[in-house]
Amino acid sequence: MSQPSSDRRGRDNGYQVVPSYEDDVSLDDHSSIGSHPSGSPDGGRTMGQQNDINNDNSMPASATDELPPIEWHPAVVALASVVKKLTSPFFRIVFAPKAQRTMIKSAIIMVVFVWILLTSITAYLTFYQQYVPRTVHNEPIFFQYGHVDQRTVVEPKGTIDLTRGYQTAPLRHEQAYDVFVKLHVPTSDINFDLGNFMVTAELLSQDGVIVSQSSRPAILRYQSHAQRILHVLAKALPLLVGFTEESQVIVVPLIEGYVEQKSKSVVQAAVTISSPILQIYDAQLSIRADFRGLRYYMYHRRIPTAITFIVIFMVIELLCATVAWKSFGQKLWYKIHDLFEEAALEQQVYQQQLAEREQQQQQQQQDGTSTPLSSTDEKMAGPSDDQS
Repeated sequence: MSQPSSDRRGRDNGYQVVPSYEDDVSLDDHSSIGSHPSGSPDGGRTMGQQNDINNDNSMPASATDELPPIEWHPAVVALASVVKKLTSPFFRIVFAPKAQRTMIKSAIIMVVFVWILLTSITAYLTFYQQYVPRTVHNEPIFFQYGHVDQRTVVEPKGTIDLTRGYQTAPLRHEQAYDVFVKLHVPTSDINFDLGNFMVTAELLSQDGVIVSQSSRPAILRYQSHAQRILHVLAKALPLLVGFTEESQVIVVPLIEGYVEQKSKSVVQAAVTISSPILQIYDAQLSIRADFRGLRYYMYHRRIPTAITFIVIFMVIELLCATVAWKSFGQKLWYKIHDLFEEAALEQQVYQQQLAEREQQQQQQQQDGTSTPLSSTDEKMAGPSDDQS
């Protein structure tokens, strides 16, 4: 009985007493009896062995069973190796950092080039629309006939509104125009017998002031009686069906090189025929733009002029973009780049901190699982000391 007291005294003094062989045997017997009092068949197993058995029983079957390796056909393996050999140089080049930077720069350059090209084309189309005026203005003429007697002669006159009800001027200032009158007349005996007649055109401003005026003679082309008969016989069937008719179109040039003035814009035109005897099917006033200088090349040489102007606009835009880049764009780019680098560095530091925290938590979990095992050993050692 002196030995247990000495053991307790040694534990109280802070020293660990190593039990002898006899104490170990008694400890095993006592622990087996205390843990399984009913005499179960597992009475001789320790607590650690029982935990290992429970852990082995609780593990799923998928964790213990190993999957067999996948066996590929030799042809598939050979084909995969050939494809790998062929594509590996390409992927090395494409996924290299320098190649990726080059691709990004090339993509940016292409986007900028396409943007400059589209803006240059839009600028040229806008400039063409504003600088080159409408080519031809065709307006019908409706002559007004009065009462005709032997003493007074009323000349047929037609007034044309060139604005068509709009407030804008139809003609472009500082642009030259030619004015024509087209008369569609029948080849009748009356018109042939009439001979020459006068056609007068007047261009009027908003206030009714005559800006330009001109009178020119006109006549039907001569046809003899025999020629007219042969002409009718040759076109007998179309004449009967109505596909053609016995008529002529007389084109009378009245005003050449009229330059529109912004202070006196033309809004109306008046056409007068000297003889009311003239038979007319219909009439038309034509105002045609006479392009000169740059407008001539832009209208008659459209493709070369368009290419030239688009290239000029692109060069101007590139120069402006270069000046803007050198002035403030480069500094702004560097600032944005530094901000992104700082954000990336902060993200990297944050990820490292998270990784360190996870490692610390895993270490603490491992330390926590190892500590209860030592406490159970102390508890198991306690009854043996008391029993001894």
